[in-house]
Amino acid sequence: MAKIRKKKSKQKQRHGNEKRKMFQSLTPDAIRDQATAFLAASRYRDAILAFREVLKKGGDKDLILPDLFRAYRLRHGQLLAKKMPREAETVINLGGQVFEALPRITPELLEQALDFLPVRTVMAALKEKAAFAVLAPETEKRLGILLVTEDALDLAGDLPEDARLRTDRPVVAAAAANMMAGDWQGALHAMRPIGRISPYADLKTFARAMKAWEQQDRSTLKKALPRLGENFPFKGLRALLAEYADRGSFKSVDIYPDTAALLMGPGIHKLSCRDRIQQHMKPLNLNGMAAACRDFARLLKPESPDDVLETLAEIIGKGINKAYEDDSVLFPGFLERLIRSSPQRKRLFLKIESVCKDFVSHATPDYLKTLKTEFPDAKERGTAYALILLKIAGIIKQHPHILYDYDEELFDILAAFSIPDSILDSDVNLLLLTLVRHAVKQDPGNRLAYDMLQGIPAPLAEHRKVLINLYETMAAQFDDDPAPCLALARLYYLKNAFRKAQAILQTAYDRAPHDVRVKESRALAFVISAQKNLPKEKWHLVDRDLDRAAEFGLPILSPVITGKRLLAECLKTLKFSANTFHEQTRAFTPVQQMQCFLLLQTDVDRGDYGINTRGMASCFKGLQKQITGLSSRELMALLSPLDDRFTPVYPTLFYARPLLGTTGKILSALPPEDLMSLVIPMVQNQCTDVAVRALKKKAKTAGPDHRTLLVFYHTALEAISANIFPCPRLAAVADKAGPDLRERLRQISRSLSDVAFYPLKDAFDRFEFDRPAPPGYGPGPGYPGDHPLDEMMSDLYDIMMNAMNQDSGTDPDEDWDEDQEDRFYPWELDVASIFGNTCDPQMAKEIIFDLALTADGIVNGPAHPRESPEENFIYALQSLLDLMHQSGIKTTGQYRETGRKLAEALAYSQLVLEALGRVKSKAAGITTPEHQHFILGFRSGA
Repeated sequence: MAKIRKKKSKQKQRHGNEKRKMFQSLTPDAIRDQATAFLAASRYRDAILAFREVLKKGGDKDLILPDLFRAYRLRHGQLLAKKMPREAETVINLGGQVFEALPRITPELLEQALDFLPVRTVMAALKEKAAFAVLAPETEKRLGILLVTEDALDLAGDLPEDARLRTDRPVVAAAAANMMAGDWQGALHAMRPIGRISPYADLKTFARAMKAWEQQDRSTLKKALPRLGENFPFKGLRALLAEYADRGSFKSVDIYPDTAALLMGPGIHKLSCRDRIQQHMKPLNLNGMAAACRDFARLLKPESPDDVLETLAEIIGKGINKAYEDDSVLFPGFLERLIRSSPQRKRLFLKIESVCKDFVSHATPDYLKTLKTEFPDAKERGTAYALILLKIAGIIKQHPHILYDYDEELFDILAAFSIPDSILDSDVNLLLLTLVRHAVKQDPGNRLAYDMLQGIPAPLAEHRKVLINLYETMAAQFDDDPAPCLALARLYYLKNAFRKAQAILQTAYDRAPHDVRVKESRALAFVISAQKNLPKEKWHLVDRDLDRAAEFGLPILSPVITGKRLLAECLKTLKFSANTFHEQTRAFTPVQQMQCFLLLQTDVDRGDYGINTRGMASCFKGLQKQITGLSSRELMALLSPLDDRFTPVYPTLFYARPLLGTTGKILSALPPEDLMSLVIPMVQNQCTDVAVRALKKKAKTAGPDHRTLLVFYHTALEAISANIFPCPRLAAVADKAGPDLRERLRQISRSLSDVAFYPLKDAFDRFEFDRPAPPGYGPGPGYPGDHPLDEMMSDLYDIMMNAMNQDSGTDPDEDWDEDQEDRFYPWELDVASIFGNTCDPQMAKEIIFDLALTADGIVNGPAHPRESPEENFIYALQSLLDLMHQSGIKTTGQYRETGRKLAEALAYSQLVLEALGRVKSKAAGITTPEHQHFILGFRSGA
């Protein structure tokens, strides 16, 4: 199936490319005529392509956008008819963007929007364009029903004060709460003030009909249903209720299966069968429950009640399993009384057992074998396989500890999916990506699989390789969606594949030229291209690319583009000019001016450009005076780091470090939440002391909950700086927090693990701070009281033997040196595969030997009392970083990959990592992003 889908996707892509080529030779008017013809012929997809091509060629938006919106609406209906809901969802998003961009909203366009757009999107556009005057009485009725059914009654407050939708809102809000609870009598009572001319009148009629259904009053039901307006939703519900009013039973269950299930659910049908089932549940009368279920099934689907029985078995079985999980006989006993077929009972039992444990169960492999019976169609079976894999991946993503608690179950489940069990030994991110990859293999069109990729870190090349493969599949499957193209562009930039990134961004722009995200990424691609040409001094190409980026007219990128122009001017003259800076930024606000200056300073400071920076300090002081008294929102615009899209453009994304100074006074104006969002970036950029000072000061004036969070951050940073472990102060803060606040502290703890070293990193990951220190942690050998008696006697024996060796003329230091050389010298290390072919192997091995030797001295105590292993460790680490630089390792990605490879190759990498945790990163010379990425890579490899 996967190959067929891929072939179809390629055919669609080729079809789209052929259409675009054909349009290139036509005028905008000719293309518009062609698009109109496509609409008339129900070729809505081709019409959308044509209308978008007219827009790209500068066609009149006032004429084209309404036609493009109609095409999206018709395409949405076409996709639903083809049973393609995921693709229809994409069309809703694109249609919503066009609706918001319409120059004028007419009554006709509003009616079409209500057919398929979310009511919040429609109301936002009406509010923005002040177009509430187009609401006709019939449209108001449709809008009122949608405001209730889509839980958006709060938006009625945006309407004019005299609008009935607004004046009747309080009454309907109270009734809506009753309807959600299934209290139709209460809802009808609450809506007594609603008259027949009210936009909410149909809801009152609907409540009367549902009350009649509850009471099995077929006469009242027959009178109420015809009064519902033509555009009232729930057509399936109306049809089923009309059948019940006429015949006393349902006939169209197969046509409306979901609606039939709704009618038997809680909150609508409170009497008869459902109540009988519940009455037998409390005393656990299994025979009575089974009899009530059979009666219910015959009422709901008289021609094939077994289908309903299976659904009821699943619903009730989940409740029994969760409420009586210790009773292993209860649920099988209920199934035996309800289901006659033994194979069907076994399958249901395995299914419920698996579902109740989110498929992380010993029953899951056996249940997978039954899917051929439950889903005879191969495509549907593939979807089921994919959903199970995604459910397991979601559980692991949310609770990584289950990898240890349920390792046997996961081993069997992976074997059932033919996934190598060795993946369990990999890091959790690679495991998640592998599960998603197999889910996509089973069901390439599953949108949930691609959504799960969000938030999975991909620090290593093997992660990014899987991600690229998945996003390429997504881009082929959803050929109207620009999101996979944007994700692919970021991944291509990480591997320095600039041409591929630019090509895929062009594809994204072809798909959604009016999408702001696409415009920003496309403009940024031109900035990256200009950045590449700056060191080559190809000024005409730099100017061309920056002009192209500026043509998009995006305010968010204006400081970036101007900063690159100023950098080009500095490179031309090899000096900074304050006059040029103020001339280029004259149109900017003070915040934009400061942002532009800081970005320029980041560029100037990072490189070997040889630019004379005279005048930059005075310019900075002048700009500082202009930004006094900024709002917290404006401050956050300055202090927040750039997102990772800007990684190819700037060496560090946290560019506001000069604003903090040594005191961090500017942080005092921020609210607690904003300050906490900056903690991790500040720590990653050697501003820990500033962050600690600001947190301590803010905690004095914050409310109780915020004070707890701020104190936790403050205590955690102090522990990280001094590498204190165990840390009872952190444990005390966590213990005092309530359940909700404790969960927030757990999330904060996980984020802090990224900036901590072992063993604190492990403590933050597990949210446990008062455990005893692990073996080997501490300032040298333990106290005698920590050792058992036999170990103390062994140590005493070693001391006596050393004294005897000294008397006999044997040098113990020489023996110790030989032992350490055997233990730490990397004889078999493949230097070329880690540092490259230009690195001197002998020198690399000597430096690594020194690093390991001094690390051992820090962790386990120095061999000689007068030695200072910390200083020697710092010197060896600095020598290693210098050697990497000399070997041609330049980018942060290369440093990170080298660190990972080195840690994986060394048997004692944990020892080096522990020693590094005891030496402050600043003192160890880890002050640049490249060096920090080396440490991150070394940590992941270790």
